[in-house]
Parts: sequence; structure tokens; C-alpha cells
Amino acid sequence: MSHATSLRRVVRFGVVTALYFSGLLWLLASIRLRRRIAVLTYHRVLPLSKQARSFSAPGIVVTPETFDRHMRFLRRHFNAIDVSTFAELLRTGTPIRPRTCLVTFDDGWRDNLDHALPVIRRHQVPAVLFVATDFIGTDRCFWQERLSRLLYEARCRPEIISLFTECGLSDIVHATPERARTLIRVFVDRLKTQPPEAVDRVFALLAPLSTSGQDLEIDRFLSWEELEQLSRDRCFAVAPHGHSHSPLTQLSGDAVKAELVNSREAIRSRLGLTSNVIAYPNGDANAEVATIAREQGYVIGFTTRRGLVSATDDPLLLPRINVHEGCASDEAAFLYNMLGLP
Repeated sequence: MSHATSLRRVVRFGVVTALYFSGLLWLLASIRLRRRIAVLTYHRVLPLSKQARSFSAPGIVVTPETFDRHMRFLRRHFNAIDVSTFAELLRTGTPIRPRTCLVTFDDGWRDNLDHALPVIRRHQVPAVLFVATDFIGTDRCFWQERLSRLLYEARCRPEIISLFTECGLSDIVHATPERARTLIRVFVDRLKTQPPEAVDRVFALLAPLSTSGQDLEIDRFLSWEELEQLSRDRCFAVAPHGHSHSPLTQLSGDAVKAELVNSREAIRSRLGLTSNVIAYPNGDANAEVATIAREQGYVIGFTTRRGLVSATDDPLLLPRINVHEGCASDEAAFLYNMLGLP
């Protein structure tokens, strides 16, 4: 992290803290959330010891301690509703109570059961878990974590330096472990913006490599039995997040329809649950995707576009607020972030 970046963070922290304790941030909250809903997006809840062995990006992780502070804060100061109530509010146009919020989780990580559910249960804040159904009950993880682990474990193998050079990652060969993780993260983030063919080309180049399998348990998804256990608690609703987690905007219309239908059908057949709410994989959606979702009976569709939800929004293209450790580690930063402020 550069000195300028560190300085900006210190200044931002000071400003946010001053706004919070002066009461101005609360005044702003009462204004911004008067007729709008803050929909919060979580992904993973991992202790620091497990974060050090995970290959998920920091931008999708909070610690159990931070998550506990968040849920306690919502319980005390906000009107936390479940996803069914949320959908009904938008459908009927019922006036929205001030400081209304909805907690969502994306993907279906195993740690949601281990570390999120106990907190949700303790504070009685309802949540909805959107699951990528093709990964539930398997030992596979998303390509981002798989590729990151592959690159990290292979970085010291001299026989594949040319492969790293071809991928534009020659610097990781002599980098410290921490620096290597940063370089890999930047590389993977850049790949996320490319067509699927670009990702396939990288995996093809690295085909001769394999991972040790060490710590794979950290980055795995729930089994269907575990997901059923979680859903039985009634603190968590379960809803589709696509089937293969492929960005829907990169697929044909028929493929989008298949993703929407297959994910919902998998949840229905395995858990006996039906849902007309979806969070789009990677948050990627547009008018065409929304139209197909509507045709398939969905009434709510969440993107990852940053913002607050109002009654005038297209219900199939709703914004959310991503939450992670770096942006919301204390109450002041959490409140500032959930208001959708820059």
C-alpha cells in the first residue's frame, strides 16, 4: 500500500468517525433511508487464521467479530426485515419504515453455517442466502480461488517460469508470499473483466500444474445436507444465485433461461423450497437478463450495483451495498458504508 493510499484512509477514517459521533451521520441516515432500503451484501465470514489460508479476495470477507458487531448494530438501530417482507413492500408500495434494511449472502460458502449462522441466530436478524447450485455438495470452488491457489503454490517451481511470463506474472517468482498474493489478486481481478475464453486460455496454459490440496477445505461450499440444516433454522432463507455462477450478461438468452430455471429447480428438488427472488452471479445483469428473469416468474433480482433500493427502481435490477472488513470494521464505518456513500 502506498503512502498516499494510507494517508487517504487515515483521513477518511477521521472524517467518518467525526461525522458519526457528532450525530451528523445519523441525521444523514434518517434522510437517505426515509423511503429507501439498504440491502447489504455479505459473502464470507472467516476468522483471521482461516483468512490467511483462503484465496478469496479481501473484498468479500469479514471476521466473525466484525459480523457480530454489524448484526448487533442492526438489531439495535435498524428495522431488519426478511426477504419475503422486502418483496411484499416493493410489490404493494407499502410505505417503507425509516432505517429498513435487508441482509443478503451470496454464493453458499461453508463458513456461512459455521460462523454466520450463530451470529444471525444470536441477534435474530433475518438473512437470505443466494446459492450457486452447481457448486453445492461438491469439492469444487469458483475459478478465482482455484486459479489463485494454483498460481500461488506453483510460483517457486523453476520449470514453469516461462508459463508465468506468458501470463504476465513473472514478478511473482521472486516475490515474498504476501507480495505474491497481491500480484495474483490483481491478475485475477483483471481476468474477471475479460470474456470466459480469456480465463480458459490461462487455465489451458497452466494445465500441467496441480495444487497440493492443502487447505482446500477453507474455500469450499456447503453440502446440500448443510444447506438444509441452515435453512431449517429459519434465520436464513435460501434462494438462487444462478447454477454455474456464470455472468449472465455473457450468455445467450437460452443459456440465461437455463441458469435461472436450473438453479431454482435444484433448490426446490433438494430442499423443497421455492423462490421468486434471485441475486445474479457476479451481480451482472442488464435489461435483457431482467426480462428473461421476469418471464421465468422472478419478481426480485439483485445486482451488485452500489446504491439504496427505492420503490421506483426496476425490481429485477436492484442495487445493493457490499460489506467487507476493509470498509466496515467499526460501527461508524459500517453506517457510512451502508448509506451508499463514497
